[in-house]
Amino acid sequence: MVKVNLMSAPCLWRWEIVDTEDGALVESSWASQWMAYESSQEALWAGILRLAELSRHSRGALVQGRRAPTWGEIISSAQ
Repeated sequence: MVKVNLMSAPCLWRWEIVDTEDGALVESSWASQWMAYESSQEALWAGILRLAELSRHSRGALVQGRRAPTWGEIISSAQ
């Protein structure tokens, strides 16, 4: 699932990809890439693209020790 959060300093948005089964953080735009966005929508779309990139290579494979999401899970996280 992709979540977006407003950071307090700097006042920008970041995305986080979270494992829906256990709530564990898989990847964060700020922690892994030092990337933040001016709007929540921009952060959400960047997170969705990253999630799609992670899952495109091997659906059902492990992503940093976790199962890669299906396209249905990607779409539902964007809604």
